[in-house]
Amino acid sequence: MGVKTVGRTRDPYWDSVKFSLICCVVYIHTLITFGKIPGSATLGLHNFFYFFSMPLFIFISGRFTKVGSKKKYIWGIIGLLETYFLFQVIQIFVKDCIIGHGVFRPTKVIFMIQWTLWYLLALVIMRLLIWCIPEHIRRDRFKLVLAISLVISLLVGFIPLKKYSMFIQTFALMPYFFLGYYSNKVDLKNKMERIPSWAAVVIILLTLLLFCCVFNDNISKYFDYGFTFLACPGPSVLFNFGFRIFHFIGVVFIGIIWMRIIPGNNSLMSKWGQGTLTIYMFHPVILLFLKGCLQRDMIPANPWWALPVAAIIVAGIGMLSNFEWMKMILSPITYWVKKRL
Repeated sequence: MGVKTVGRTRDPYWDSVKFSLICCVVYIHTLITFGKIPGSATLGLHNFFYFFSMPLFIFISGRFTKVGSKKKYIWGIIGLLETYFLFQVIQIFVKDCIIGHGVFRPTKVIFMIQWTLWYLLALVIMRLLIWCIPEHIRRDRFKLVLAISLVISLLVGFIPLKKYSMFIQTFALMPYFFLGYYSNKVDLKNKMERIPSWAAVVIILLTLLLFCCVFNDNISKYFDYGFTFLACPGPSVLFNFGFRIFHFIGVVFIGIIWMRIIPGNNSLMSKWGQGTLTIYMFHPVILLFLKGCLQRDMIPANPWWALPVAAIIVAGIGMLSNFEWMKMILSPITYWVKKRL
């Protein structure tokens, strides 16, 4: 049986899930800006959200990837690249020229991937990979495709991170993308409702407590989807390889439980969830200015401020994200071209 992607009707539930994840991501980045304290509950929160948020985002990206019209598909990839280079320029200009009072170097736009922008390049690579797979293999041999993507994600950990960090993160997260792509014919929402909501809440709370009390120090590197897939540093190569397998299983389990507790009828979450890319692209720019204020001691570096600040950032950008002009800013050229396709 052929495996196609999602139907034409937009399900607000998935927008709500995306909104919950962008809240996690913005909180993580805000906490990094304010400074994490090893052995603290805030670092435990950071590790907990870091554990599953981006893998689950990649999963949803795969679920909503539709390999259909070649022209629209290619322009979708071009749109991601346009957004990437636009915000490369913005982030470099803010960091080097406004905050750092330095000189803008165009070479950085090409050779230095800025903070959060690796995600866009990862999506480009994954979408190109799935498009390049012959249709009969993509359609009929999906178990083989999933198995190969998982093996690659485990083996890629033996590449030194310092040399190929973005590529390691991309291939480490690749199985979640393919899982999402092949899950589109499954009514996940209906299946997850078989899990009692109270049980899902209890599991999330217990896991959160575990991270805040136990996994709240430098072991956090093992819960980073980039560092987790390293062969070193760590007690041993076999330990790291085993932890990579545990990480994958844990992310799938916690991801399912997290999606179970997300309400499907919250109109505000689903509305702002449609603008998650806008929130993702603009929040680092705000945080760069915030970092500049912290460096000049204009505001105290208290990690407990991260939560309210992240909430303000999400709410502020979220209210603007559904305006058409905001969508146009992300990729102005592609916006007008896709309007005419």
